[in-house]
Amino acid sequence: MPYLGSTPNASFSSRTKQDFTANGSTTAFTLSSAVASPNDIEVFVGNVRQEPTDAYTVNGTTLTMSEAPATGINFYVVFKGVEENSVVPADNAISSAKIAANAVTTAKIQSGAIDGSLLNENAFMIDTWYQTADIVASGSSYLVGSSDSSGWTNQTSSTNRGSSRMSESSGVFTFPSTGIYRIVFSGTFQADNADTNLRLDILTTTNNSSYIDAVRASVFHTASLQYASGVAYYVFDVTSTTTHKVQFSMDSSTSATIKGGQEPMYTYVIFERLGNT
Repeated sequence: MPYLGSTPNASFSSRTKQDFTANGSTTAFTLSSAVASPNDIEVFVGNVRQEPTDAYTVNGTTLTMSEAPATGINFYVVFKGVEENSVVPADNAISSAKIAANAVTTAKIQSGAIDGSLLNENAFMIDTWYQTADIVASGSSYLVGSSDSSGWTNQTSSTNRGSSRMSESSGVFTFPSTGIYRIVFSGTFQADNADTNLRLDILTTTNNSSYIDAVRASVFHTASLQYASGVAYYVFDVTSTTTHKVQFSMDSSTSATIKGGQEPMYTYVIFERLGNT
């Protein structure tokens, strides 16, 4: 006769029955097929059907009775359908490969469910370095940390986050891992003369050889023997820790002192790792 939809099965099927041996103390029993819900099976104790959820629960192939069936009693299960025919997957049945990329959103993560021990501690990093001592400049450019200056010193560990930090040699900084970094360079001058042009440069290389001025900040000093500070910012996409490096220079148009020291930090750099490249 005519019909709509898929072709019906031409054969008959029967439900599966599984018998158990009760001993009066055991409450957990192993099913021959996994099920997703207590409603997927019919449990009989002494030929009396038990109420799902109240009298028993299931988890995959484990049937747990709320009370242990008495020794020698007639105890069996009739399967209404195995787990593969259910629209509800069994516990621990979904693998990461079955979840679509970008499918898990913030709204699906319970507040407080993730603690710091599960996070990559280097996913976010703050590292602070300061110029160790004063540099007496004479109207030329100085590469901070090289042989013509007092060098860089890493700030105390309490100001850093992440086990891997920046490393420095002769004024050249090497990144601990690839990623997007925000660089803050703050420099302080004490000019010997009024009307002095001061400059800070963040210089980067992507081939471990040719450094270019990635960003420049200028300060105009109008009074002699007074302090003047400038700040330069740069976001650096570090795709290789071998070829991508950074260094810092300071310049004055006339005689000036580039201030150093830890307390206060007159001239310093802050590296922040914002995320993956």
